[in-house]
Amino acid sequence: MDTIENWFNQLKYYIKKDKVKNFNLLKESLKNSIDKIKKVNHEILKEMHHCFYGKEIPKDALEKIEEYKYSPAEIVNYYMCNRNNENKYLSVLSNY
Repeated sequence: MDTIENWFNQLKYYIKKDKVKNFNLLKESLKNSIDKIKKVNHEILKEMHHCFYGKEIPKDALEKIEEYKYSPAEIVNYYMCNRNNENKYLSVLSNY
């Protein structure tokens, strides 16, 4: 679990700094430890959403997202593609 927590802390730092080059390095480090990463449940998704958008994920949106379907890397990818549009981000997660 420490690997995931360390990776997530680095992710928060790079998102705040908007360092795309560093983000790509971070993605590579994630690929190297993918065997230690499991799919996210609603609790982890709530934590990630709060980190990304600075607020709680709406309960109705959370209920539409299947648990244990996405890896943390997939969630981050959807966020990076929709970081300026929270509704689109939630829509992508709930429709797949």
